[in-house]
Amino acid sequence: MQTTAIRPQGSSLSIARFALKPSTAEAAKPTSESATKDQIPDQLSLSERARRSDGVNKRLQGLSQMSSQLLGRSVRPSPNHATSVQRYEPEKALPGKAHTSAQLDRERQRYGHITNGIKTGKVQQFKNSNKKAVALVIEGGKSTSGYQSYGIRTGSNRLDVKLAKGVDNVVALGRIADFYSQQPEHFQGAVDQITVEAGPNPKNDYWAERYSMPGFRSAAVGGGGRITFFNGLDQLKEGPFNHEFGHNVGFAAREAQDRAERKAGTLGQARRRDRQTGDHRSPNIPRGYSEVMRGDGNSISSYGNRSVGEDFAEFYEEFRAAQDRGGQAVEHLRREYPNRFKLFEEQVFVHWFKR
Repeated sequence: MQTTAIRPQGSSLSIARFALKPSTAEAAKPTSESATKDQIPDQLSLSERARRSDGVNKRLQGLSQMSSQLLGRSVRPSPNHATSVQRYEPEKALPGKAHTSAQLDRERQRYGHITNGIKTGKVQQFKNSNKKAVALVIEGGKSTSGYQSYGIRTGSNRLDVKLAKGVDNVVALGRIADFYSQQPEHFQGAVDQITVEAGPNPKNDYWAERYSMPGFRSAAVGGGGRITFFNGLDQLKEGPFNHEFGHNVGFAAREAQDRAERKAGTLGQARRRDRQTGDHRSPNIPRGYSEVMRGDGNSISSYGNRSVGEDFAEFYEEFRAAQDRGGQAVEHLRREYPNRFKLFEEQVFVHWFKR
């Protein structure tokens, strides 16, 4: 298993994220990633990709007023991090609103492609929240041991989904398909399985103690190819999804680096270097991230200060929010966190190996 990051309630990053882009559950219509992303060559920089996206001007509207919410954080050093390695890292839960029957009905109507996909097993076309056209196939629907199991196929990627009894399958699958299809396509293979539990994380007390956050409650946990959401649909939102996906991107990048080092016969040397730099503290970060984080001399968020693994997941979430908003937001991110951005753009984003 791997660890997902659980975001604490009241986290500054969480507030900024949801102020910039409402969750799918609350949006008036589904969102999607840039309509032209699939047509943009991989070798282009992140900023150039964003500039070429459709609708950049609309997404940039009001950026100046929101930039301080997204990235305008004070510079402060990160604290010492825990030394134990945890593959699954949690994210603190955000205040959740109970869904009314009317709200769920409206979501089900928007996710008609999911209903049809469950019934027919045939290819369904839809546009995600960024207006990107997506083709998917819903497989399965078997009920075993208190869960409904499905498969979501998009392109060459397959995602296993397990929904606890009582979780609305159409709404859950609709949100997951939307959020998943917005991830960069060559990152999608970083996650193999997503589970939505009906109840709370049974390890909440452990994480409350480890993170020194009394009353800590997990929204989700992720890493090692898996994400688990807790409390049904309440925490199945785009922000926590991107955060947890970031843990898995870091894990997959580290695995790719380990394979390359192993092939070169230098893995032992690389791991000794990890202990010197601090990269040994989390398996969910690319090698070298601890150093670039210190090099930037600032923090992503108070929650990111909990560990180097949380910092990387927070950076990935910021990256996805900036990518949605367009080229100027991406450049702002580059200026705020130049060392993190360089490692992410030149190593993680380009030199990618599917798990």
